[in-house]
Amino acid sequence: EKGFGHRQCVVCGYELDSEEIPAAAIFGYSGEYDGAYHTVNASALPEGATAKYSTDGKNWSPDAPKIKDVGSLEVAYQVTIDGATAEGEVALEVKPREITVAALNASKTYGEEDPVFTWDVTAGKLVAGETLQGLEIERDDCDDAGSYALRLTQDKDTNPNYSITFVDGTFTINQRPLTVTWGTTE
Repeated sequence: EKGFGHRQCVVCGYELDSEEIPAAAIFGYSGEYDGAYHTVNASALPEGATAKYSTDGKNWSPDAPKIKDVGSLEVAYQVTIDGATAEGEVALEVKPREITVAALNASKTYGEEDPVFTWDVTAGKLVAGETLQGLEIERDDCDDAGSYALRLTQDKDTNPNYSITFVDGTFTINQRPLTVTWGTTE
């Protein structure tokens, strides 16, 4: 909300006309990870206003802090307009980007080597130029003919900017056709 600043002479007590102070006009950020830096939005400050920012309440700078990766940052601000100062806090928050990754179905014939198992992002999108790290596909340790789950796993603390839902795939081991030839002896 907007407010009013009252100034008074410290020597004689004369009170000057009150002065309107617009709403802080400083906004934080909250959004999904997009690979870009985000900062305080002070574009609505009136002309002539100055702002200072701090993340610890002690060190102040005219440069607003930025956030890129998942997490949050509390930012204190001081806005000065015509000698009157307004203070406040805003938050910068980056939330994980939601994606779904599926193990792609694969097959082989009994007795053959396993193929290279692969995965794909099936819902959501990775930020341009980024790849997922530490994903592995595991299967049951059985080589009999049949169908088995392909399970995706992820190394701990990898891909912190993404909230990943994993979907199992199916690995099918097909029976090897056998050809039996009966011979005759003379």
